[in-house]
Formats: sequence, structure tokens, C-alpha cells
Amino acid sequence: FRGASLPPGFEQKSETGSYRAPIGSLSVNLNAERVKVMPGPEGQAPIVQVHPPNKYVKILNEATPKTGKKVRLSVGSKPSGSTTQITIKGSIGSESKAFTTIRRIEHPVLFLGSVLREAFALSGVRIKGRSRQCKAKATGEVVALHTSEPMSYLLGGMNKWSSNFIAEQTLRLLGTTSGAGDKKGTWEGSKRVLGACLDKMGVPQSQVRMLNGSGLYTGNQYAPKHI
Repeated sequence: FRGASLPPGFEQKSETGSYRAPIGSLSVNLNAERVKVMPGPEGQAPIVQVHPPNKYVKILNEATPKTGKKVRLSVGSKPSGSTTQITIKGSIGSESKAFTTIRRIEHPVLFLGSVLREAFALSGVRIKGRSRQCKAKATGEVVALHTSEPMSYLLGGMNKWSSNFIAEQTLRLLGTTSGAGDKKGTWEGSKRVLGACLDKMGVPQSQVRMLNGSGLYTGNQYAPKHI
């Protein structure tokens, strides 16, 4: 993919939920981190666990322990240099169940690099050096190949989970085809391919407005007859 990882229109708000996650050709776990907060030992700070394990996300645990079963927690994420900081505030009761939520990350490639390093480490594989983002070399060698489920399966999951991430990834994928022309790999190229498809189906591009693939926030405009 070329260009910004944040889909068009997503900048309208700065919400930290996973539904506003960035996209990219190198992504893992829908570019989101699952955060689990549990009561700690009596009188001690709550315990925080993240999945998938990585060192890219920095946790700031400001939550306090309370007696009882009430949970009053807020979990937010924000970019912090080349990392994403997740801050937990509020309180959790000593007798309460674990609290789980999902938050977006900021840098897909660095997130993936850290997740891979941890996965390799758990398998006993040591990696020297640090993770960094750089351009791929044209002379690169393929060391592994994985084929995903069919697109029909992926789109079924997109609808079932109402996944903005899958919708945006799918639109961006269209832009990597020949129909994108000189805009191949960009958001503009994706819209060009989708627009040509709509024309073939009898939906003139002059009657619709395409901003992004998920419809998040304002910008996409389609009439019921177009659907």
C-alpha cells in the first residue's frame, strides 16, 4: 500500500476504539490490542494483561483497587513517539470479574514487528537488533507464504462483526489491481476501481460520494436505490 494508513475521514474524530484502527499491507490482530484488567492481590494495584504480547504498546496503569464488585474503568490509547500508550484509569473491585476492552494502535508495521519478535521468542528463536520500518528491496527473497481464507469468508466476517478494518483493507486491496492505473496502491486508486465497478452496475459515480470503505463518520453518500 502507498500513502496514509489512516483511512480518509477517520481524522474527523480522535476516538481510541478498535473500530478506528489504521490499516496497512503489514497488519496483525486487526491493528488493535486487547486489554484485560483484573483485581490484584488485596491492597495492591490491579493487574493488566495485553494480547497479543508485545513491547510496542506501553501501559500506564493508573487504576486503583477498591472493595466490592464495582468496575469503574476507562481505557484510552494515544500515539507516543514511535509507540502507542494505553492508559488505564479508575477503579476495579476486589471481588469483580476481569474487565476487557480493545484499543487501536498507531503504527501497524512497528506493532507487527514487535508481535513477531515476541512470538519468535516464545518459540525459542532469538532476534538481534531492533524493529524498524523501511522500504522493501526489489531483490527480496520470499521465505514464507500463507494463503488466507476466500474473500467470501472474509466479507462474511466483516458483516458479522461490523468490522471497519476489514472493509477498509478490502477497499485498499482493490487499489492494488491494474484498474487503479497510475494510482495503484493508493486510496485514490481504490476509489477508481470501485467507481468503475459501480458504473458497470448502473450506479453513476456522479450520484454517489465515496470517502472510505467502511462508512465511518460522515462523507459517504449513497441513496437506497443505489444499494
